[in-house]
Amino acid sequence: MPITKKQSVKRLNLRNEFPKYSKATPDEKTEIKRLVGDHIVDQINKFLDGSKSPVSNGKFKSFKEDKGVSLLFEDGDLRSAIKSKPFRDGVDTGVFAGSDESEKAFAHNTSYRGHPYIKERTKYLREFTPKTSGIKSKYKQSIINGIKRIINEVVDGN
Repeated sequence: MPITKKQSVKRLNLRNEFPKYSKATPDEKTEIKRLVGDHIVDQINKFLDGSKSPVSNGKFKSFKEDKGVSLLFEDGDLRSAIKSKPFRDGVDTGVFAGSDESEKAFAHNTSYRGHPYIKERTKYLREFTPKTSGIKSKYKQSIINGIKRIINEVVDGN
């Protein structure tokens, strides 16, 4: 799923990216998808609490153009719009189509191209959703390690 003005969502195919997921029973897979979705949303929020991007090699400018501190991710509506949804083989995470915050999410992930309040591109990129294309399109390693831990714990029964 590419990042668009309608949605900023990362599709994580657990079956393709984490081989141990395929060993899980159907009930375990349902539990894994729920736990992984919650983990990713929690980790996105943890990184944003520190004004950091949860995206590997991601950028996050914590100041606005007027040099004031951005409160977007402390109490803004966009932050509460970040959700996860399971699909057959994995989890989608981000701001979904139909959210009032879709355009803002697109803008923050793409350096404000299309931001409803700012008409021109700026240098204030705030990536919180990995782009789906390209080798560097993933969450930071600590988030990936947490996903591996969740899958191992559920499949191994720990």
